[in-house]
Amino acid sequence: MKFSIFDEGLTEAQMIEHMKDLASKNKVFKSFIGMGYYNTFVPPVILRNIMENPAWYTQYTPYQAEISQGRLESLLNYQTMITDLTALPMSNASLLDEGTAAAETIDVCKTRADGFDLKVVVSDVKDIDYSSGGAVSGDGG
Repeated sequence: MKFSIFDEGLTEAQMIEHMKDLASKNKVFKSFIGMGYYNTFVPPVILRNIMENPAWYTQYTPYQAEISQGRLESLLNYQTMITDLTALPMSNASLLDEGTAAAETIDVCKTRADGFDLKVVVSDVKDIDYSSGGAVSGDGG
């Protein structure tokens, strides 16, 4: 079963068939994770900076708390702005990087729009001709 446009819901049976089709594409390979690590020499600099560094195994950011809090607050403001602009019930900005969050949002919009055969135009706000109802300059109106 192939779904090219996901604009209609699936029945439970269709979803199960779709998921089985996806699962059948998985391949089982031999895992070598952890093989050969024992009885080896690990330089102290590697132990100290990677193996013993809690930043590698905790979810906390290595930034100062004040900076992280400010960035999170600005992302919340960004999400609020996006929900206001799109009239959607929610928005996501998953990274501590406003530029990446904006790019993620654009990609999500393009992916969702593709399923409805809609074109997403990304342009500089200076290029928008508000007198013509919002057409972007140079796109034919």
